[in-house]
Amino acid sequence: NLATTLAELYQLPLAEMLHPVSASSEHYTLHGYVGNRALAQSSRQHIMLFVNGRWVQARPLQDALEAGYRGLLPKGKHPLLVFYLDLPPGDLDVNIHPAKTEVKLLHEAEVAAALTQAVKSVLERSPALPSSSPFPGPELVYQRRLPGPRRRGLHVADSAEGYKAESAPPGAAEILATLRPLAQLQQAVILAEAPDGSLYLVDQHRAHERVIYEHLRSKHVGVRVDAEDEWTDSHLLLEPVVVELKRAQAELLEQRLPVLRDLGLECERFGGRSFLIRSVPSGVGQEQLAGHLPELAEIASEDSADWEDHLLIGLACRSALRRGRVLGIDEQRTLLTALSAVSAPAVCPHGSPILLHYSRTFLIDKFDW
Repeated sequence: NLATTLAELYQLPLAEMLHPVSASSEHYTLHGYVGNRALAQSSRQHIMLFVNGRWVQARPLQDALEAGYRGLLPKGKHPLLVFYLDLPPGDLDVNIHPAKTEVKLLHEAEVAAALTQAVKSVLERSPALPSSSPFPGPELVYQRRLPGPRRRGLHVADSAEGYKAESAPPGAAEILATLRPLAQLQQAVILAEAPDGSLYLVDQHRAHERVIYEHLRSKHVGVRVDAEDEWTDSHLLLEPVVVELKRAQAELLEQRLPVLRDLGLECERFGGRSFLIRSVPSGVGQEQLAGHLPELAEIASEDSADWEDHLLIGLACRSALRRGRVLGIDEQRTLLTALSAVSAPAVCPHGSPILLHYSRTFLIDKFDW
């Protein structure tokens, strides 16, 4: 069993910390495992790709793997990942390196897209699992550094031939739809019970941040998530806010005013390097957002190709429910329902985990029931 072998190889406390992946087409067969986000490390040494049974390097494929977890893990963190890729011999060129560790693929773009999607699909939907730290409390991040196995000689399977795909466990969206909220912990975390008796901890700020981010993003790209008008209009501020930027920032921001207007941020030049912001998107925390508008204006004027996404993340983060906000059971249930409807319910826009899962097996083991 590949999962058991990897769990023993990496000295993992739980085999379920590895999530199965499988995909295929006429040009490739892919199977393997992506480690739970709790196993994320600062090094890339635990990202391993085997092609036709041989560990290889291929920059386009490595880039594709990294694209799959970019934005889904904290910056500077990399997953534990072991993939086996089977290709027809004629689709693979192994003669570009004397040791045959570098390869070139005939259908490289198709395979790269499959690798990206395989990683992304796991990290978007998988709650964090407890680490092996002593009871009573696991950590969100696995603290012990993973041992680094030698790549040469690491041989789990010759190929994907005969491999039977494992069924993927339920994702965060399916789980969230079944959760029963129990209480609020430290006015920051929702405690909820699943039908199987397991316990989930949900960070209320990160959960609301993900919901707001996806609504703003869907509106920005012109796709409606639901029929609620609150996500389509802007909200006029009682008092417009004046922000002042550096000259280069002011020039960039002026060029981007139409984009800001589409987002619900009514902004206009107010002479020199100053701008007047009259409204913010509806459906976000307008009162708490007003105090962050100078900071958001700086994000909107940054010289970056990703400025729009950075702005959406900034809007979501600064308008989401804060820790310290008391939520009743009905409010908790509403938030869990909203989170179950988004595309990446397991992780906030910054890449931090939203859910922590204590399985029934884990609880039985720790309490010695």
